[in-house]
Amino acid sequence: MQIRGGVLRPVREDGRGGRWVASAGDDSTVKVWDSRTGKFLRSFRGHTGLVTSVAFTPDGRRLLSGNRHKTVPVWDLTRLN
Repeated sequence: MQIRGGVLRPVREDGRGGRWVASAGDDSTVKVWDSRTGKFLRSFRGHTGLVTSVAFTPDGRRLLSGNRHKTVPVWDLTRLN
């Protein structure tokens, strides 16, 4: 996994054995990576400011992210397989 530029904020592994890693940076996006290969899988957009937290649901099917505007989008990860 290679991150270029900006500031990397939270990073979390999914709850299903660490298959995916989610990161959030100062570009208002949430990115998901394959932790085994380091391959970038998907970027989620929808925040209007700095993303301050990310968390996977226990089943690993969804990803939540939060920011200072108190919005918490829920991202569907079922199509990443």
